[in-house]
Amino acid sequence: MREPLRLALVTDIHHGEDKLTKRGESALSLLDSFLSFAGDWGADMIVELGDRISDVNRATDSQLLAEVASRFEGLNTPHSHLHGNHDVAFLGANVNSETFSQPASSYSVEMKGWRLIFWQADTFIPWPETFRIRQSDLAWLSDELQKSDLPTIIFSHVPLGSGSMQSNYWFQNNPEVGGYPNASEARAIIQSSGHVVLCVSGHVHWNSLNQVNAIPHITLQSLTESFTTSGEAAGAWATLEVNDDIHWRVYGSDPLELRLPLREPGHTWTSPLPKFRKHQSTHQTHNNLRDVEALIFDLDGVLYRDDEPIEHAREFVTWAVTEGLKIKAITNNAGKTSKEYAQKLQRMGFMIKPEQIVTAGMATAKWLAEHSPTPRVHSLGPKALEEELLAVGAFLTDDRPDYVVAGISPEVTVADLSLATRLIRAGAALVISNPDTTHPTPKGLAPEAGAIRAFLEASGGKSAITVGKPDPYIFMMALRGTDVAANRTLMIGDTVSTDIAGGMAAGLITALVETGNPVDEVPTPPPSLRVQNLLELGQLLSAAKA
Repeated sequence: MREPLRLALVTDIHHGEDKLTKRGESALSLLDSFLSFAGDWGADMIVELGDRISDVNRATDSQLLAEVASRFEGLNTPHSHLHGNHDVAFLGANVNSETFSQPASSYSVEMKGWRLIFWQADTFIPWPETFRIRQSDLAWLSDELQKSDLPTIIFSHVPLGSGSMQSNYWFQNNPEVGGYPNASEARAIIQSSGHVVLCVSGHVHWNSLNQVNAIPHITLQSLTESFTTSGEAAGAWATLEVNDDIHWRVYGSDPLELRLPLREPGHTWTSPLPKFRKHQSTHQTHNNLRDVEALIFDLDGVLYRDDEPIEHAREFVTWAVTEGLKIKAITNNAGKTSKEYAQKLQRMGFMIKPEQIVTAGMATAKWLAEHSPTPRVHSLGPKALEEELLAVGAFLTDDRPDYVVAGISPEVTVADLSLATRLIRAGAALVISNPDTTHPTPKGLAPEAGAIRAFLEASGGKSAITVGKPDPYIFMMALRGTDVAANRTLMIGDTVSTDIAGGMAAGLITALVETGNPVDEVPTPPPSLRVQNLLELGQLLSAAKA
């Protein structure tokens, strides 16, 4: 016979300076009040769901984290902790686990006939990308749920329910970081187990209930959030009592109380519904070409191959300039500066200026400058990448950098990779100029930055941030220089996985030309149009604008 289970919960403490709507300076006093309450209330366990701090830098984060951890020392009540995205941004999961004397990975606890799973799925955000549940995390969850048929509650920092973010400060306008894009894979595992009765998380800074096929997904308001409480910290914490039903109560200035029936083993709301076929648009893509005002070119494979212009390419660019179309170019190669690429193009007869070219090195440096005004960086790779970093005010150092920024260069040695590994394991974030694992040369394929990424992720134990194609950031960076809307811009490339996928993610019209990399018969994702060469594309554009 199961006994009633009583849990006290808190999340998103965000200890530190006040930042935006987070009242971090009040965090420790509010946390002390919560812990005193939990002890007086008689909680069987205290659950803290992550984001204890607001990340600043490694040294500051270490101090703030230790100050939060000190509040939990000596408690008589057992306590469990999950790591949030702010917690691991500079410190990583291992430092957080050591500071709180918690397991470094996911684990489960049996208590009073209930099973509690603390699922530490990856919470590092590889900006400008978003969260993604690793397959190893999904495999762990699947295996763990098969070990017992006790009624189970799953705790995670990031919500798994994919609920609406409407009217939620920050997450309504940034929904891509409000949850895992592949959360449906986790829900399928949870649903199939038959004995999960509740999922609880934090992260999104508000109270919510989203029921997915009889399984409630609850999120808890942040301890220090103020956007729902007229600028004052919400002071939110919760109690959870489960027995014959689920009783959830949120305290503070943003209160909520719920009573929900306990899910019966294997119960679902309904059989799977049939899929509905989406109506395909009858609007022909080439009609969209009539509205094109700007062109963004990939370079190698579209305008030239090695040091030779591709047939029809110069004539096409000249025609586009004459027609008044705005011209930009992007390349995933960080081995040259935009000035060097412009010189190469001009030698081949293309009148394209440095300011019209965006390289992966430029995009990486620009992204870094947007996330840190004076970033401390260890640079690994080509000289051009280092020049781009210096141009945005980065401070290059081997002494406890905040970032290791890497690209490919023939000069990179095992000693260079070893130093980068040590710096990453000491807390530096890993940033890679582009994800390509190889690039073509006259002698065959050669390693690219993606190969460096694979090495450093394996040796450094940390996922990398990548900025080059297919990430939308580099496309949007090129687009900003045209003052033309995305749906009036045509991305022209020869590689489906980078040029086309990235162009589509940025909302551009896409054209795949068959003059560069080999193309499968049915490329995925499909481009807006596919042409043999730039001569055919020019004919389509001319006809559309006639």
